[in-house]
Amino acid sequence: MEKKETSKEEVNDIFDIVNDNVKSATAILNKCVALKEKLDKEKKELKELKQEQINNYNDEISKIKQYKDETFSVLKDKMRELEKEKEKLVKQELELTNEKARFELEKKKFLDKMKEKEEQQKKTILEKNKEIDKRQRELENLRKELENKTVESEKTTKELEKNLARFNDVVNQFTSGINELLWGNLD
Repeated sequence: MEKKETSKEEVNDIFDIVNDNVKSATAILNKCVALKEKLDKEKKELKELKQEQINNYNDEISKIKQYKDETFSVLKDKMRELEKEKEKLVKQELELTNEKARFELEKKKFLDKMKEKEEQQKKTILEKNKEIDKRQRELENLRKELENKTVESEKTTKELEKNLARFNDVVNQFTSGINELLWGNLD
């Protein structure tokens, strides 16, 4: 069997091709690395934004609960006061039978005012509850949006990992092909 000698020009051509392929592979790798860094940064920002939203949500819920507790406490106190007033009025009614007509009129006016105040407080509570529900829906929508962005980020990361694996396979195939060319020609 006769050995075939490879000319210097052929070897230089092979090295030029290899060099071009390595440069292309390096450029692709650099793009993948830059894209991964960008995605990692976006993922971190999304995570921080999500945590901030959760913290804001928790703060808002705490404020709302505190407001609710304070409002109910005030209402209970008002109810106790109303009960005391009612008892007082009943005692006065027993003591002042001669002034019953005038007393009944004043009592009716007083109860109407209390009822009006109670209705007004109920309206205020309903409005605050609607506002609370609206804020909760907004926070829930933000949470879902953040979850969707996180899922998208994870999909992109997985795709980059697949592309990097493919790239590594191509480089391995290329390297083994070069080795076969170089070592195969020496035989």
